[in-house]
Amino acid sequence: MNHIFKLAFIFIINIIFLINASATTMDKDKFVEANGIKIHYVEEGEGPPLLLIHGGGLTAKSWQGLAKEASRYFRVIMPDSRGHGLTNNPQGTFSYDLMTEDMAAFVKALKLEKPLVMGYSDGGMVVLKLTSRYPDLARAAIVGGATHRFATTHYMQGMEIFYGKGMP
Repeated sequence: MNHIFKLAFIFIINIIFLINASATTMDKDKFVEANGIKIHYVEEGEGPPLLLIHGGGLTAKSWQGLAKEASRYFRVIMPDSRGHGLTNNPQGTFSYDLMTEDMAAFVKALKLEKPLVMGYSDGGMVVLKLTSRYPDLARAAIVGGATHRFATTHYMQGMEIFYGKGMP
């Protein structure tokens, strides 16, 4: 029984932490219309722009640890990708080409001049496509965990099914 109380205590502490974490970031939440969708983003710091693009199934807030440190030197901009977090996806479709165009339009809508762009996983694929399609858009690119282009078709179909059914 003591074990159950410990688990309940840990659960309650985690809930309190999550409520406090979301309360501290709600005032930083911003939105911009780009490429036909309403893109949610969080922004911290001042300096040269650093655009952080998260991986599939994650949100902009997954970058908070890095953003805290990077915001000492950069204006850190963290958007939610199409259909993730608070960014909508009216058509319910996913593709790296579509997400690439979302990010290109996002950069233009915010008038970011030559941002440093960094992406992980799906975000890495978007950064690769973004910087190859628009070579003058970014100052530099950092890519981590990008997938091979042949492995993406079934993954994107799965994303459409998962998010199309109203999942988080």
